[in-house]
Amino acid sequence: MTSLAASLTGWIRRHVDSTNADGLVVGLSGGIDSATVARLCQLAMPDRGVGVILPCHSDPQDAADAAVVAEHFELPTAQVDLDRAYEVMVEALKTGAHRLGTPAGTPPPDAGRVPLANLKPRLRMTALYFLANARQCLVAGTGNRCEIE
Repeated sequence: MTSLAASLTGWIRRHVDSTNADGLVVGLSGGIDSATVARLCQLAMPDRGVGVILPCHSDPQDAADAAVVAEHFELPTAQVDLDRAYEVMVEALKTGAHRLGTPAGTPPPDAGRVPLANLKPRLRMTALYFLANARQCLVAGTGNRCEIE
């Protein structure tokens, strides 16, 4: 293990132990970022981590890639399909947004695109925190390298 990996896994282990959590929950997206975090968590806390695959109107290849990562590292996983939850939430929020309106009475251009784009990762995080709380674990968050400029 490299000194960087040893340093990171040591930090993860100390943090989890200091909170008396039972382990870690990691969202597996199929990307390099979540795969890296999942592996570091597994090295830090063998047999005390799980991966969760959370498709939400996603490219099916993403879930397939996430499953390959989990299988390769022999990481226990669960898959929770968030499609329906997303659809219900979008309808409820659109109704609420329509009722609120805007000061000018018309929505700004592209008003729905950004909020809808942000809804999926927030829904995934809600699911991860629920599952982590149910297991008395911590959520190991992951970045998204392609979003860094």
